[in-house]
Amino acid sequence: KTMIAQNLVHSAVLKGRSALFISASDLLLDLSGQESPRALERKLRHYAKIGLLVIDEVGFERLTTAMVAERADSSIGTVYRYFPDRIAVLHALSERSLARFAGDGLDRVGSATHATWLDAVSAAFDYWVSAFRSEPGFRSLRFGDVLDLRPRALSNNSAVAATIVSVLTSRHGMKADKELQFHIEISLEICDALLARAFAIKPTGDKKFVTEATSTARAYLVGVYGDPTLAT
Repeated sequence: KTMIAQNLVHSAVLKGRSALFISASDLLLDLSGQESPRALERKLRHYAKIGLLVIDEVGFERLTTAMVAERADSSIGTVYRYFPDRIAVLHALSERSLARFAGDGLDRVGSATHATWLDAVSAAFDYWVSAFRSEPGFRSLRFGDVLDLRPRALSNNSAVAATIVSVLTSRHGMKADKELQFHIEISLEICDALLARAFAIKPTGDKKFVTEATSTARAYLVGVYGDPTLAT
């Protein structure tokens, strides 16, 4: 489909018409990078004047091994040496995200600067936000659960929740049981769902949705366990 779209743009140019092929991510980055409403309006008028504007979007469902090779400036044969298919590439990305959380993310959650368990969990929410903004592929794949929607005893988000629970029990005296695991996982799913919406259009994230994502997830846990800052 991408090649067809590019050919349409090429044909339009040959016929003397104004045409532009641009990826959705590049378009959104351009628009979100405007420093004022007036500048944004000028940029929108610029795109509106183009006779044929083709906006291409490639999600992970349409990713091909050839695309991976092209982006890596390598041959398909080289890619196949390390990854048998495109799904293996996607799993490798999500596994890298999991590994980074197990390192940097868990360090943030377990920081001695957190006075309460809620501060520790909030650090996990903040890590989620930063991953959406800067982790390659995270907006589409997160920790990989979207790649396999079949029922499983333990999802990757469940595994992340379990590591957070281990910190809450060892550092903040919370009781390690299935209920704590369940509620932490629910809070992560709430945060994840709202952040997915926040970053669906704007690469830097819709500020209102980002704020609502973390505050709603916090409020859920406070509703279950109470506000630790009010504890006597």
